[in-house]
Amino acid sequence: MVVVAMLFSLMDAFYYLHLVKLMYFNDPVDTSLIVTTADQRALITLNGLALLVLGVAPGWLLAVCQRAIQASL
Repeated sequence: MVVVAMLFSLMDAFYYLHLVKLMYFNDPVDTSLIVTTADQRALITLNGLALLVLGVAPGWLLAVCQRAIQASL
């Protein structure tokens, strides 16, 4: 079983290292600019801010979730 796990780990490592090689070491296929609308930029900004706030101070959201769970019981 350990041998099988090692083989699968090697296959996974090959797959992910291949992706890293493609991303960082190969030349890009398409170099055109990415055009976004103001709505898309606003949503991406809102998502980034939410991620930052929830990553730094998740306590208030956890408290809300805990109250919701207790209320449903």
